[in-house]
Amino acid sequence: MHASPSTLQPPARPKPGTLPRHVYDQLSKLLDDTATYPPGHRMPTYPQMAKQYGVSVDTVRLAIRALHGETRLDPRASGTYVMGKGYVPPPVGKIPAITEAVRDRILDGTYEPGRTIISEVAKEFGASFRSVYKALAPLKDEGLIVARHGVGTMVAPQDSAVKQ
Repeated sequence: MHASPSTLQPPARPKPGTLPRHVYDQLSKLLDDTATYPPGHRMPTYPQMAKQYGVSVDTVRLAIRALHGETRLDPRASGTYVMGKGYVPPPVGKIPAITEAVRDRILDGTYEPGRTIISEVAKEFGASFRSVYKALAPLKDEGLIVARHGVGTMVAPQDSAVKQ
């Protein structure tokens, strides 16, 4: 049973002394510099930030989710954008809509680790396999999905992290 949207709470700030809180604090300081990070600015990718801060992609994801809950960052298929006065979200077409839907389903546990998803997503969205692969490319970069030769494209194990 899912909670209704009105009962959902934004993600809390990560607990002090944790790696997600360290990344959250660092990103918060960066976002305070509106000259360098104006509304609409596209942030580095999750793997790039993970490398920059010496943490896993999951740690970056937790910090980004908290900042999104505070309406400071907007994670989208095309990247993570700085929000603020004057921010206009990029348009959402079919491919970005697929990306965001699959990301949400992975993060909320609807798609569990190890589940192959290409055929299912293509059928549900009435999209070609090529479009689905294109839509899932950002999720691969974020470490949410992996491609295994001879097996397929699947939700990444929870303990995996993208190293670049």
